[in-house]
Amino acid sequence: MLILLIRKEVIYNRIIQNIDSSNIAPYMADLSTFQTWIADNSKPTAVLLEPQWPRVQEAKQLLGRLNVPVEEFTGQFAQAEAWLKKYSSNKTETLVATGKESSRPEVVEQVVQPVEEKNDDSMSHESPFSRKVMELHDNPLLKRRRSVPMSEIVQRKEAKSLLQDEVLSAPMQIPESIDESQPVVEEAPQPQVEQRIIERIIEREIEKPVYIREEVPTTLSPVFVIVVGLWPRAGTSLVSMCLAELLTCHLPDSSVALIEHPRQQPRMFDYFAFTETYTHWLENGRGTTLQRNGIELSPMKPGLDGAVDDERVVEYVYQQLRRPFTILDAGNNHEPSLLYELANHIVVVIDCDPTLLNIEGAAKAYHALVESYSEKLHVVLNKWTRFTDFRDQQSGEHLFPKAIPIPYLDPATVQEALWKGTFFAKKCEEDLRMLSSKLVMQWLPHDLRRKNRSQKSGILGRFKRK
Repeated sequence: MLILLIRKEVIYNRIIQNIDSSNIAPYMADLSTFQTWIADNSKPTAVLLEPQWPRVQEAKQLLGRLNVPVEEFTGQFAQAEAWLKKYSSNKTETLVATGKESSRPEVVEQVVQPVEEKNDDSMSHESPFSRKVMELHDNPLLKRRRSVPMSEIVQRKEAKSLLQDEVLSAPMQIPESIDESQPVVEEAPQPQVEQRIIERIIEREIEKPVYIREEVPTTLSPVFVIVVGLWPRAGTSLVSMCLAELLTCHLPDSSVALIEHPRQQPRMFDYFAFTETYTHWLENGRGTTLQRNGIELSPMKPGLDGAVDDERVVEYVYQQLRRPFTILDAGNNHEPSLLYELANHIVVVIDCDPTLLNIEGAAKAYHALVESYSEKLHVVLNKWTRFTDFRDQQSGEHLFPKAIPIPYLDPATVQEALWKGTFFAKKCEEDLRMLSSKLVMQWLPHDLRRKNRSQKSGILGRFKRK
């Protein structure tokens, strides 16, 4: 059996959609399920392992002990399909070569031919004595005696006669306790009864050991975030830049990658005013990134054709998943697809500007996202004011009860950052407090969360001696 250890089930289904899945194990989401499968089934033939799979190092150690070949899945669907076809064809060839292709084994009868007697003229005139000599000579189980010299035979006879004389000349010793008048009766030896050993075969079911450990996350699992707007210029680029900078405040440099969707306008290129030359990933498949304030940027290059399918975007996202966080500025591309299935979080940006507000036009797209990805959906109200009221006119219920508001940012701060081509989230930390506490802090592990608690002295603090 072939095993695919993929982080998302939708990617697993995409890989095997054109392959015969009869010799492929079912989808397994964690290491405990994988260990249980190995305990209940036979040793796998090969494993296709995604580097972002949870507890991937422990899985590699287990497969190394089993001597199972492992191939890494880096987002290339064509290579994964070729890998599956290769091992499937190898299995078929092995079955044909060993004769195990049919369901019922064939019984091969061996006919033993009688040995033909030799009809030789030389053997027909042999005497019985010579034939006996030949049989003794040809039999390897019979040992031939060596010839004994006459001197050795004489010495043996003399030694035997001397021993007999000594025995006859020696007086017979009779024990005192035995009376001479009474005959001595010797007890006949009792025959030994052979003990019968009765063997019993006891069959017991021996369960295979299953080693299940408690899941303790030792490293930061990669997180993929999509920021999408329900209509053009809703503020997806602004929210993407703010999320990237807020995450960088708690992580080392080059831990966050910010990608611009290929069907998006090259806003990042104009904002940062890049002067250095770079290669976009649409040109050679890999591309180069540009760094600003410790964030790896993949901006859309002007003049490139962005009409690409989602699978190609997914392949490039897999290359960036070696970092803890990958953020995709999807712009207005909100159609559910394979890219949205891969995402861990989807941030929907809604513009609260009353001059651009169009709830009826975006209601259909919003409900489509909610029905498909409600568990990982987050709503951000951009340009929020206290006069903004999203309520249903008939029922009076709030349309976005758990939305995160972002008010109008300071125009002077944003304009200065635009002139310099830098980020501005740190300077607007108070206005982005809700975005940081409800999204950024929830995505980070507890040991990486920065505690910004004000050092206030209690009532008794003022009476402490200095």
